Amino acid sequence: MRNRILAVVAATALAAPAFTGGAAVTALPVAPGFTSPNVEWLGQLPEAGAIGAKFILDKSGKAKWMYVTSAGTGLSIYDVSNPELPVPMGRLPLPHFENEDVDGNENLAIISTSPGGQIFLIDTTNKLAPVLAKVLETGDGDAHTSNCVDDCKRWMYATEGSFLKAVDLKAALSGDGNPIHKVKYDKYVGPVHDVDQDENGVVWMTGNEGGAAYAIRPMTKGVSKAVRAKTAKASPTRPVNISNMFIKGVNTGKGKDVNDFILHNSKRPTKAVYKQTKGKPAIAKGGVFLTTEEDYFGDIDGQCGGAGRFHTWDATGSVENGTPLRKLDTFTLSEGTLDPVKGDRQVGTVFCGAHWFTVRDNIVAIGMYGAGTRFLDVSNPRDIKQVGFWFAPDQQTWAAYWVPGSKGIVYTADVERGIDILRWTKPKAGAPVAKAPFPVRTKNPALRFDVKPRSESALGYACLVATPRKRG
Repeated sequence: MRNRILAVVAATALAAPAFTGGAAVTALPVAPGFTSPNVEWLGQLPEAGAIGAKFILDKSGKAKWMYVTSAGTGLSIYDVSNPELPVPMGRLPLPHFENEDVDGNENLAIISTSPGGQIFLIDTTNKLAPVLAKVLETGDGDAHTSNCVDDCKRWMYATEGSFLKAVDLKAALSGDGNPIHKVKYDKYVGPVHDVDQDENGVVWMTGNEGGAAYAIRPMTKGVSKAVRAKTAKASPTRPVNISNMFIKGVNTGKGKDVNDFILHNSKRPTKAVYKQTKGKPAIAKGGVFLTTEEDYFGDIDGQCGGAGRFHTWDATGSVENGTPLRKLDTFTLSEGTLDPVKGDRQVGTVFCGAHWFTVRDNIVAIGMYGAGTRFLDVSNPRDIKQVGFWFAPDQQTWAAYWVPGSKGIVYTADVERGIDILRWTKPKAGAPVAKAPFPVRTKNPALRFDVKPRSESALGYACLVATPRKRG
């Protein structure tokens, strides 16, 4: 199967430029990296600087288009109707860094800049020729992530900087009034890094101080009288906190064992059903909140063990009654995922850590920088297990995306390699747990991203610095 796919991918690479004018799918040698037996590498899109992606679905819920944001190059659009053979469509150059979380819908793509604070609204009606429709200035020089609510029909949020930006897209595109509304950060999340809306319309935010749930409209069904009363005046410009990580006045979303930098991003799968543990409180359907903690300060010297973690939280009753979120389990790269002899202390310049993830059927696909793509089983949220991995030398995987409607296909967003195409299959019962060797870095990667410590950064934060390969 692999050889057949690679042959077709290679053929597509030769044919695609003739009718699209864009980049094409290319094939790498078989097994270009390290993989568990249940993860298959299918091919690669040479999308240099790829940071994030957004899938646009057809009426059946299957991925039809993919928007890609790439550092320094801008927006790329792909036809992913056949997810094993994505076809390049149009491009729009936008010199920007960094927007990690491109968003949009059938006719609109949104990319923003951090630092800078520009929000680019892009007309994608013609997928072969996207057009810049509007440029917004946030007023505080930052728009780190772009997060729509309600499929970008009216509102989106831009994060970080001095305040959360609630952006009225209708006003922005029509030029009618000021589209950017300031929303003060609160103690439950602090400076917001990411906003994610679940299938029930509840907005979940993560940031410096932890994670929390917010209503952006009055909640009237399936909630307590207290929640109904509390959310009566909720709106996108006035999000109302419903649940958070404060327990008896103590912020359990902040601290050395949970979050000593930022809770980076999150998901709350509303239809997921979880395994129960005898003698422990029951976890409701949709009752788990998933988060990553990004923490690259401890990883500057190349040690992967403490470089960001993945957490599960009990969210039972959080929306319905305002019950606090309580941590259930934590996954780190020291838990059976690195070389069992060498342990988790890997000397070198490999930059690892938890970053963007997606989840399907209780299997999390997560980008972990130099540690590649990891697959985590959260069906028992009190006992997270790694159930697959893939990574190659000289990579920085920022995100891993299940392709909606596909049979186990995952795309990565990798600033050094581009977009790798993987297939995950469920391990057979009783199969031994595969252990990943430690990530490696060669002396001459094509494009290297290194961590610049906070003390050396003019921005006041640790940041990634791109270094092109020296040739000749």
